[in-house]
Amino acid sequence: MELKTIYDILIYYAEVNPTKQDALVQKAEGHWVKYSIQEYKNIVDNLAIGLYALGIEKGDIVATMSNNSPQWNFVDMATAKLGAIHVSVYSNLSDEDTAYILNHSEAKIIFAGEKEFYQKIKRVYPSLDIIPLIFTFDEIPQAHNFDEIIALGTKRSINYEDKVEKIFQSLNENDIRSIIYTSGTTGMPKGVMLSHKNFLSNVKAASSLLPLESDDRIISFLPISHVLERMLIYLFQYKQVSIYYAESVEKLVSNIQELEPSGFGAVPRLIEKVYGKIEQKQDELKGIKKILYKRALKLAERYEENGLKSSLDKFWHAIYDKLIYSQWRKALGGNIKLILVGGAALQPRLARAFRAAGIKLSEGYGLSETSPVVAVNGENFPEIKFGTVGPILPGVEVKIAEDKEILIKGPNVMLGYYKDEKATKAVFTPDGWFKSGDIGEMIENKFLKITDRKKEIFKLSTGLYIAPQVIENICKKSELIDQIMILGENEKFVAALIVPDFKVLTEKAIDLKIRTGDHYHLVQQQEIIQLFDREIAAINMELSKIQQIKKFRITANEWSVDSGELSPTLKLKREVIKSKYNDFIKKIYT
Repeated sequence: MELKTIYDILIYYAEVNPTKQDALVQKAEGHWVKYSIQEYKNIVDNLAIGLYALGIEKGDIVATMSNNSPQWNFVDMATAKLGAIHVSVYSNLSDEDTAYILNHSEAKIIFAGEKEFYQKIKRVYPSLDIIPLIFTFDEIPQAHNFDEIIALGTKRSINYEDKVEKIFQSLNENDIRSIIYTSGTTGMPKGVMLSHKNFLSNVKAASSLLPLESDDRIISFLPISHVLERMLIYLFQYKQVSIYYAESVEKLVSNIQELEPSGFGAVPRLIEKVYGKIEQKQDELKGIKKILYKRALKLAERYEENGLKSSLDKFWHAIYDKLIYSQWRKALGGNIKLILVGGAALQPRLARAFRAAGIKLSEGYGLSETSPVVAVNGENFPEIKFGTVGPILPGVEVKIAEDKEILIKGPNVMLGYYKDEKATKAVFTPDGWFKSGDIGEMIENKFLKITDRKKEIFKLSTGLYIAPQVIENICKKSELIDQIMILGENEKFVAALIVPDFKVLTEKAIDLKIRTGDHYHLVQQQEIIQLFDREIAAINMELSKIQQIKKFRITANEWSVDSGELSPTLKLKREVIKSKYNDFIKKIYT
């Protein structure tokens, strides 16, 4: 059938796979609760009528603040059928940003999934210009529950049902489906207006690249407010793949091992953490086991897109696969077909290592403004190249401007920024190309490579330009470095703020017979500073002279979303970090 709206995905799903029993699944009180495709559609249809009975019509704003759950899907599809605009608010935003988004969007109803989000909405109530109705997914005393709206829809009159259907039939593919607020790494969030057509173009183009069938299951844990996870949820439904929602990030490993999923979406930060634990495993081993493990890691990191070349490497790979790589697969459930990675740059060595172990990481690239995918590496050679974000998605056009900025055209490009014509005009060229703000190049006239963010590139006082992400990604190969931010704008040399991997650092301190104490005490120790001196010296060997880190400071605090240094999509908020560590930075350059 022709897909004109996001709700059409649900109609299509129910028609081609009407007996699907686990379309959406979540864990409650220790048991996986399954919603069949028919239950899913019935709930959505009743919810749409209930929302209409409450006064929600085409073009109205309905917001959600929730952890990933089937209930989020119910609201999303119900608003899609009504032609309402869904604003999915990151649950880890500050109260200030939450109030800003609710005010800016003028939401009429907000679904607060859990108690903590309900309380957050109540806290920001006094600063809201328009007071939305609040409904919760969880049962919370004195709060209205979204089941009340479903019940209202169940008692529908034929008149209401007909009116909702009439609204649905009037919808256009260019109607706004969602406003996704950017993560605000450089200021207040902007509302990206995405149409049904924007999302559907991405779903259709990516569908043929996804090696999943209707009997597969995926696990969802990236915030569903993240544009990548949002599109993937649509894509998985289009492919009739079962969607299981992880209980929490803390329980993700146990959920994966229990469910044995076929795939999931991830950000590089998660992959770095997983591989960090793989690398640390060798420290637990002794003798021949440790030697073999170390060699297996080295072999994995030189894996090529089309496999290993020499017969000797192939021989050892077969041995390591039985002894070591199979354990990596087992840790991820043993059934992974594909992991889709986006949101930031992935270190090429990680893509190599996981592929060597039979775990296919496919790195892609996109933005909220492009719904989001612009390019993605394929499942197999020759549609994959390490160090790039892959070939351009079918139907999308990309060209590289004179200043190396990536320009994009296609049905996936946003309608514009909500209530901000000036900002919208600023990100399009006169002939209609979207200016991504990313710097890149085409490799072999086929693969897109991202080198940095245009806004993040800075100039030293010597007049030479520095691309910080390039240096940061090289530094993050070190087991000692968990997070890093490169400095040097208008200064004579490059410097860095470093957040250590405190688990690794504590183990090193014990080996050096240093009293560990708290993190602040640990990073002050001269032996620890000397350890990082040696590590940075080794890293500098991989860098050009102008890129080399001349000075650094080690911080005692990890950077997180809650403490403000990271955006909800785990990108560095560079200006926030500079402000917080202003004294450190002054000492570096004085």
